[in-house]
Amino acid sequence: MSSISQKQYPLVSIVCIVKNGVSSIRRAIDSILAQDYPNIEIVVQDGVSTDGTLEILQGYGDKIKLVSEPDSNSAEAFSRAISRITGDFFGSCLADEGMLPHAVSWGVKNLQNNPDLAAVYGDCYITDIEGNIKSVKHAHDFDLTKLICVEIVPPFLCGFFRTSHFRQIQLSDPFENNGDYEIWAKLGMKFPIRHINNTIMKNGNHVGSQTCQSKTYPLQVQSKKRIMDSIFDDLSTPDWIKSLRFRAYSGLYLWASSSLINIFNKGYETIEQPLTYAKEYY
Repeated sequence: MSSISQKQYPLVSIVCIVKNGVSSIRRAIDSILAQDYPNIEIVVQDGVSTDGTLEILQGYGDKIKLVSEPDSNSAEAFSRAISRITGDFFGSCLADEGMLPHAVSWGVKNLQNNPDLAAVYGDCYITDIEGNIKSVKHAHDFDLTKLICVEIVPPFLCGFFRTSHFRQIQLSDPFENNGDYEIWAKLGMKFPIRHINNTIMKNGNHVGSQTCQSKTYPLQVQSKKRIMDSIFDDLSTPDWIKSLRFRAYSGLYLWASSSLINIFNKGYETIEQPLTYAKEYY
């Protein structure tokens, strides 16, 4: 690729982390390969899958940059994957997600047209495990105050990020379970971020996904609070952000409670399971 075309089509890294995602991983990878943008690297981090996922990934050969190694959780896997990206911009597509064909070109166009932005994000379809569309989810416009207080939750899968800006923020080590929250918050404290209306992704919402299992929320609450405290206790944090501490705690517990109610209302678990885990919040 010539230097002119490299400038026109800067490299975009798409991160995919997976462990035992045999039912959907091929659909996710194929959706990245089907992009109408010509300069993409696919960085895949596999947690030593044992269900046939790894064999599927190996079948893609040099079309993907695959590493398969043990990890302690998805946060560690994502941290390892993100350390391997080489693109000017990056996004993500996990095993039960999918990219619409224009997603990457949309992200590049909006970042190139808005050089002040650290990130842009769009909207997504909600699907079942088979990838069938159930509804559309329109994201809220970015608001740093509401983000820090967990009053809005930008969809990370719909985000495209400027790598140079991302490298300027200091993330937790080890990477927290709520790394997406930390990335949005710390990027937003330094740079502009914008929501632009366009449906660009498919997001799997099913009983097997982490967001649909009540057992994941105690750890998420704990890690989100640690991230909040690291921000509020940092001497360099502006006073107006520090003043949000107790509003943020309230937003965190309200978000967790609402998530548990949603799990029950969708029939993913009986009421006893969310109630059991809810006791760990208070």
